[in-house]
Formats: sequence, structure tokens, C-alpha cells
Amino acid sequence: MERLLGITLILTLTSLLVAWSLSYDFEDKNQFDDWKVIQGMWSIIDGELDGTGPQAGQPGVMIVLSNKVWDDNWKDYTVEFRAKILEDTEDTGIVFRWQKAEPNDRRYYLYRIDNWPRGFKQKQAEGWITDKMQGQKKIDIESNIWYKFKLEVVGNEFNCYLDDELMFELKDEKKTYSKGRVGFRMWNSHARYDDLSIVGPDIPGSAVSSYGKLAATWGQIKTQ
Repeated sequence: MERLLGITLILTLTSLLVAWSLSYDFEDKNQFDDWKVIQGMWSIIDGELDGTGPQAGQPGVMIVLSNKVWDDNWKDYTVEFRAKILEDTEDTGIVFRWQKAEPNDRRYYLYRIDNWPRGFKQKQAEGWITDKMQGQKKIDIESNIWYKFKLEVVGNEFNCYLDDELMFELKDEKKTYSKGRVGFRMWNSHARYDDLSIVGPDIPGSAVSSYGKLAATWGQIKTQ
């Protein structure tokens, strides 16, 4: 009976590894070691990834997964996470197939929600292909409210969702970037992120980045 229980637990754990793939709940501050800060001030606060900074003339308040975690062979994947704008700042969103970010040399795709509190108060969701905006949709955005993002990346086609609603179906006919990292990006803003998962056909189940959840599972197995 004990042997059968052990086999069941191992099979269950294996299935969880595959399902989790690369995930971050930001409950453990050591998870920050898997990230590379590009611009702005970033830290883990109260189990959430916090980013802030005024960025005049800069590529944005930005952080991406480091090369010790990310593999450029991961080209197709689905990304899901939660994000919220804090105070009356501007925007929050995701960069993908990120390669470089400098004031005059920015190489990545971008999907964001934009509050623009200054001036005409335009509120929208935007999808960017290189330096050209391909999608724009007026939406209602509030500060201190969690929004659920989902991004499907397949070849040169990208589906962008917000709170389970399809915002854009983008396509880069030029196939500008075929690889690159995933990260978060704002402009002149303060925002928080949580519950990030990245699942793809080439992304292995990650025991390293599923902090807490996997460790607890192993702890239960050892106890039993």
C-alpha cells in the first residue's frame, strides 16, 4: 500500500511539473534573482513584484527574465499574469521577444494597458509591433485594480487578452523578432505584477522557479 501511494505521489508531482512550466508567485524574495532590471526601481513587496520610476528619455521602467532562466529556443508560448496600476500613473504591460532596450535602440514587442492620466485622459489597450502600433482599443482602466493579462505567441502571430477578452490579433509580416525574453514594462509609472506563468511546447517543468509550491509538495512526500 505504501509503495502504491509513493508511485501515485511521484506521478502526481510529475504532472504538476509539466503543468506549471515556468511560474512565479513572488512569495519568495529569492525569485528576484531570476530577473534582470533594465530600468527603474524593482523589488518584491508583500508577495508582488513592484516596479516604479520616472523615465524621461529612457526605454521605460522595465525588467526581464535573466539569461540564466530564459532559453532563446523558447519561441512559442502562452503567458498569463496579473497586473495593476498604482496611483494615477500611466500604464502597465508585457514585453516579449525582448532583445534590447536602449533610448534609441529598442527591440521588443509590447502589449499594455494605458491610462494616460495627464491631459486628455485617454484609456486604452495597445499592441505594438516593433515601432508601429498595430492595435488600439478604448477601455475603462482603474488604479489599484488587478487586471488579468494573457498573451499567446505563435510564430509571428500574437493574441492579446485582457480579463479573458480578446483585445488584439496581431501579426508581424516582417517577422522582425523570432526569439527573445519575456518581461514587464511601464512608462513613468508605478505598477505591480503577480502570478506569472509561461507555458510552451519547449519549456520544461521548472522546479527552480515554482518556489514554495513545489517545495511544499516535496515536504509532504517526505513527511508521508
